[in-house]
Amino acid sequence: TQQIPAYDITGKGNDFMKSCVDNGEPFFLQISHYIAESESGASETAWNLAHEQVPGRPRARTIAMAAAMLDVDITLGLVLDAIEELGIKDNTYLIYSSDHGNPGENNAHLSGGKGSLNEGGVRVPMMIAGPSISGGTVVNTRAAAWDFAPTLAELSGIETLPNSYEGGSLVGALLGKSQSVQRKHDEFVLHFPHYERGNRGPETAIYEGDFKLVYNYESQSSALFNLKADRLEEFDIAAGNPKIVERMRQNMIEFLSRTGAKLPTKNTNGG
Repeated sequence: TQQIPAYDITGKGNDFMKSCVDNGEPFFLQISHYIAESESGASETAWNLAHEQVPGRPRARTIAMAAAMLDVDITLGLVLDAIEELGIKDNTYLIYSSDHGNPGENNAHLSGGKGSLNEGGVRVPMMIAGPSISGGTVVNTRAAAWDFAPTLAELSGIETLPNSYEGGSLVGALLGKSQSVQRKHDEFVLHFPHYERGNRGPETAIYEGDFKLVYNYESQSSALFNLKADRLEEFDIAAGNPKIVERMRQNMIEFLSRTGAKLPTKNTNGG
């Protein structure tokens, strides 16, 4: 029998849930799927559907990735079915999110992709469902994976978290009580001090309201965007807003220093 990772992982996850429910134990389950690289990594059903839905004559890997997405959709349905069958729908929260960006420029209407700090490299889908969360609710609050732990802690009745946690609870936003999230730091910083997939090199981005500043360590330059007016990041407005650039740059430096973030260092080996 063909072993498909998505179904194998999901089956083990559902078995774990059943074991916890049978023993009366609360649980946290994380299911992380891997992208299929070839036909052997996808189910026959998903592979055939992907062939029908992907136009033109795409590469096999493109079809495999489309098939993998279909398998994720199918296996997520298996998880939802298991929750229903176990009778825990009314006290179970589900969070769905994805890895950051697609390779290259494959994020329609957004710039950049995986490995960059453009919106196409950092904006990902995130959906949360559970008790007291109204279906169809859209939350515009900026959030990241580091907000999951505080959110789940509050939903679980845990009042105190270690000081090392930097995220904030999203519960108020999810329940429609507030559009703001209280975090330890006011800054919202994304730090990617690496070279990857032909990106522009190591960068750090800091958000302040509608403004986003991206600092590039290779060129030692800052780009500023107003995401409300320019979500595609087509217009760098740094030159016309030197005071904003300086303030955000200093806040970024202080944040990186305060959190002990690793910074890129010059390669002295000539490589």
